[in-house]
Amino acid sequence: MARNLVKHWMTHELVLVSPDDPARQALEEMEGKVIHHVLVCSPKGDLEGIVSDRDTVRIALQNAGRVFDIDGCTVGSIMTRAPLETIGPDATLEQAAKAMLEAEVNALPVLEGGRLVGILSHQDILGALVEQALT
Repeated sequence: MARNLVKHWMTHELVLVSPDDPARQALEEMEGKVIHHVLVCSPKGDLEGIVSDRDTVRIALQNAGRVFDIDGCTVGSIMTRAPLETIGPDATLEQAAKAMLEAEVNALPVLEGGRLVGILSHQDILGALVEQALT
């Protein structure tokens, strides 16, 4: 079933930040665009990591009892660093879901020929399941 491929459900319009950007910028992007992940890329476009809402919880817990200065740190200091679990655009949604479960992540950067082309989240997979159930 061709509509069961990652490329049909992934988000193509990526929100990218640099490891040197202020951490607040990544969090504001997530809040403003109502998303749970931003991808972190080098100036050359290489995938260096991801910032998720789970990373913010991790940082908060690591700084329990201390004042955490979100304005005083960079994306690089809060991101989950590469290597990340990734997937290709021609993989099936079942393969993506299995990879997410095994890696215990909620999103997969989508790479084609080593180039970042999208991101697939658990919400994308749920949307696909709902659409397929309704048809």
